[in-house]
Amino acid sequence: MTLRRQLYLAITTLFFSLLVTNLAVNLYGIRERAYQEMMLHAKNTALSINALNATDDQAKVMSARIGVWFDSEYFHNITYRNLSGDVVVQRNQEINLDGVPAWFVAFVKFPAVHYGTDVNVGERPVGTIEVAIQPTIAYQDLWSVFLEQCSLFALFSVLTYGFASVALNWLLRPLRKVEEQAIAI
Repeated sequence: MTLRRQLYLAITTLFFSLLVTNLAVNLYGIRERAYQEMMLHAKNTALSINALNATDDQAKVMSARIGVWFDSEYFHNITYRNLSGDVVVQRNQEINLDGVPAWFVAFVKFPAVHYGTDVNVGERPVGTIEVAIQPTIAYQDLWSVFLEQCSLFALFSVLTYGFASVALNWLLRPLRKVEEQAIAI
């Protein structure tokens, strides 16, 4: 293998290791931050819905509150159960990951994000509320970061290989002249 090929291989190995490391660090950091934000959102939503005033018809009030929150499309599931554990109000939305490849979803898999709390009227418990967050936006954000990182890597790879080619030609010119003289002898 020629010196030129060895140097190109070293540059390629360096760039590839930088890409993998950069992607891993960025995706992990963004994934963790998104998970924490989703967990906080689930907790705040459950606690907000829990702020129930004394009424004879908790099911109607909870249905209205859950409907208002659920329409924001940030939720996978919101469920209100009475003290017996029976589902009184439930809203579900399918997880739609259009535009994000299945292999990427499997690679950055989010754990289920949900939060549950007791629902009280005054100090009297009347049921429980559980909120599960829709991970679609987080997956789409991570996918766009991944594509941006790969695009930048491709751009800088082309620029670096162009620069490396010019630099190697300049650096190896004296060696090539020595080689030509050796062949001529």
